[in-house]
Amino acid sequence: MTTKEIGMQLALDAQPDWAEQAFEAIKQLAKRGTEFTSEDVLAITGLPSGDVGMNKNNASGAVMNKAARAGIIRKVGYAPSKRKASHGSIHAVWVGNV
Repeated sequence: MTTKEIGMQLALDAQPDWAEQAFEAIKQLAKRGTEFTSEDVLAITGLPSGDVGMNKNNASGAVMNKAARAGIIRKVGYAPSKRKASHGSIHAVWVGNV
């Protein structure tokens, strides 16, 4: 397991209930066949930590990568954030592998 993979697993382990809910939300979004970002998942589940802050919500990226490794979604591009709290950060755009 790489250092990156260990870090992602630690992030998921820190928020197990949220990670499970988010993984289910990703599967539902993937079934739609339309593009989505982690912000769409967060709109369903809320933030993992419940608050915005540096390194407080690493589980959101980790769960997206987990779904990609499982073959549920694939990255198709990038888009700026829609949430003001994200200050225009760039997010991966995903689509389901249906």
